[in-house]
Amino acid sequence: MDGLPRTAATGEAEQVTRGLSIPGRRSILAAALLLAALVVAYVPAIQGGFVWDDQDYVVQNENLRSLAGLGRLWTDPHSLPQYYPLVATSFWLEYRLWELEPAGYHLVNVLLHGIASILFWRVLVVLGVRGAWVAAAVFALHPVNVESVAWITERKNTLSAVFFLATALVYLRYALSEGPRSVRRERLLYVGSLVLFTAALLSKTTASTLPPAILVIVWWKRGRITLGDVVPLLPLFLAAVVLGLNTAQLERTHVGAIGPEWDFSLADRWLIAGRAVWFYLGKLAFPHPQMFFYPRWEVDAGVWWQHLFPLTAVGLVVLLWALRGRIGRGPLAALLFFGGTLFPALGFFDTYFMRYSFVADHWQYLACMGPIALVVSAAALALDRLGGRRLQVAAAGAVLGGFGVLTWQQAGIYRDEETLWREAIASNPAAWAAHANLGLIHIAAGRFEDALESHAQALEHNPDDSALQFNYGWTLHLIGRSRDALPYLNRSLPNERLHNPQRVLYVLSQAWSAVGDFPRSLRYLQEAVRAPVQAYMKGTDAVAIAAPYNDLAWVRAAHPAGRFRNGREAVRLAERACSLTKFQNPLMLDTLAAAYAETGDFERALRTQREAIALGGAQGLAEALPAFEQRLAGYGYGRPVRDRETFGRPRTPAREGSRLPEIPE
Repeated sequence: MDGLPRTAATGEAEQVTRGLSIPGRRSILAAALLLAALVVAYVPAIQGGFVWDDQDYVVQNENLRSLAGLGRLWTDPHSLPQYYPLVATSFWLEYRLWELEPAGYHLVNVLLHGIASILFWRVLVVLGVRGAWVAAAVFALHPVNVESVAWITERKNTLSAVFFLATALVYLRYALSEGPRSVRRERLLYVGSLVLFTAALLSKTTASTLPPAILVIVWWKRGRITLGDVVPLLPLFLAAVVLGLNTAQLERTHVGAIGPEWDFSLADRWLIAGRAVWFYLGKLAFPHPQMFFYPRWEVDAGVWWQHLFPLTAVGLVVLLWALRGRIGRGPLAALLFFGGTLFPALGFFDTYFMRYSFVADHWQYLACMGPIALVVSAAALALDRLGGRRLQVAAAGAVLGGFGVLTWQQAGIYRDEETLWREAIASNPAAWAAHANLGLIHIAAGRFEDALESHAQALEHNPDDSALQFNYGWTLHLIGRSRDALPYLNRSLPNERLHNPQRVLYVLSQAWSAVGDFPRSLRYLQEAVRAPVQAYMKGTDAVAIAAPYNDLAWVRAAHPAGRFRNGREAVRLAERACSLTKFQNPLMLDTLAAAYAETGDFERALRTQREAIALGGAQGLAEALPAFEQRLAGYGYGRPVRDRETFGRPRTPAREGSRLPEIPE
């Protein structure tokens, strides 16, 4: 390969050589200082808990519990909302170390961000960029990166960034080899870069932008791109295309990024992309206010001023191209890196998060490196001409100190999920998803009136959303207004059949039961049992998923009318419910015992009922134990259960279930 140019006349070759060598003592101290500053700034995040889809990726992810689960994370693309098996493997390893202690997961995210920052510094040294360490420190401490670091699920960003930058560093060593070349060494470097790049893609496929970024660097350094520069990158391009298309396909078919929220023409997407580019540059320059959900702006190709965003972005590229002879190719290269690395998140590809907003802080995690390097390098040059090293140190200290304080403050909103959603609502009152998620927290805490208000706010800002209609109806049912709940639940059903059918059908069954229509309740309950469950949810919310099986099993085992009973079906359903909850739910074991009794197997009924009583006592279900004991006595006399008092009522409390669909990128 032709490689990057030698620039000995400007002294850059020597700097590159030093950058490629093993760092000395001063470099190690500089790296330690950067890492220490980073850890201090992120202390509030390290002390935080799990938020939002951390539940699916970590807390309720049954795949983390076993070696077989690790295999599923690699072989089943539907085992999680997104197929990023290397990220899932990192969680699997951490579960071996600290199970569900969030501080461990947060600390690893912070350390990965620190490693990425150090690698960014070393890449800039290789490229001969002024102020390389300061640029890396700005990247490390800039508050726009808090979302990627403080949110455990965004391990996707921090882990992929480490492999992305490691790939760049190794590939540049391969490309910049000078003097006599060892074929074996070059092969090792080249193969190493392929392995590292594959790891980056298996962490997050936005790393697919690295091969074109390398070509931008080649053009920046030499002013041209030859066939010899492109050919070695072809395997990287191929891997990027294959895994990138796989992610795009899963985003639509598995996650659900399809429907009216994503129904945009190419002209609309052009407007979204142009505005997003300026949004991200603005947040880098002035990172306030930061929001978890930025307002989703209205896109209208018929409004003339909306075209100014993409046109001025293109105009800036043209201007920098025209000025490259006077100001150099660096500014244009930095802008091309920025726009190219952002490209997967600019709206040309459908991602689930677009239903909430067209922009998000974590989407510019890799891309922001380009503008940061450019601005810091230009500032270092200007300050060097004005006042030398002391002025540079003072300016860098002021900027880094300010960013560190902002990062500390921003990291604090990830203390827990309720804090996150309240902060999201405070910064953007129209953030319907934050209202909805806060409502679900209220439900889990038994604050049903507060939940009703939150869900009403969510529905006010997004009245046509079926998930919000369901949550509002579900909350009405929980506070005893089941008849009022039915219209909302019915309106949510047609669309929710596609996304979360089992939960909607089950709540409809409960609501119809509560208003005294048992035949209709039974029909919906039977539909709920037959409804599919998304693969990645099978290990999560186990009680909610098992509840329809449990309730229908109780009808088949204990209904006073013989035409509704079926002992064998009751056993099958109850065993399914107990299996989903790993035979650790006393209410479901109680149902299984009743099912055994209906088939005449009283020995198993007695044994299972004793297990239910023991578990109920250990779990503090004192109110259920008298009924458990009464049924145990009946089994001793060979009497099955005939439930005349609670017939038709839900057997499983519906208090911990429904969440909005999660938000993979």
